[in-house]
Amino acid sequence: MNKHKINYGYGIADFWTEATDPKQIEDEFYELANCCFGIRKSLAGYSLEQTYENVELPLPYRNQEATNLLSHHGDDILFDRRYKCPDGTPWKLHNEHGDWCSCKERGKPELSCEVHHFWVENHDEICSCLNNDKGDK
Repeated sequence: MNKHKINYGYGIADFWTEATDPKQIEDEFYELANCCFGIRKSLAGYSLEQTYENVELPLPYRNQEATNLLSHHGDDILFDRRYKCPDGTPWKLHNEHGDWCSCKERGKPELSCEVHHFWVENHDEICSCLNNDKGDK
């Protein structure tokens, strides 16, 4: 992967991607930054400050089949852009709250569903997905 330092107006983010084309890097950054509340609310521009080629993802994000990592102000969001959530946003393997995806197909298997890709307390009481013992959807 390649690591890029990006000034987004109100901060600096580290952004990992396989992309090498400057326009593709910018497009991917905007797509993923808009999925992150911490950056989305403070996006005020884009300036590619530095690039580091052939950089491994930090531990524990290696070997997770990720396509991108966005890191800013202590938040790390790991994405797999090959998959989309039901709302059309790129799939988060690790979110800004420090949670790992618990989807049974793409994450670490736990109680989860197509609606909630992360562990949800009292899941069966609040969601009528296929994981619910009632079997209704």
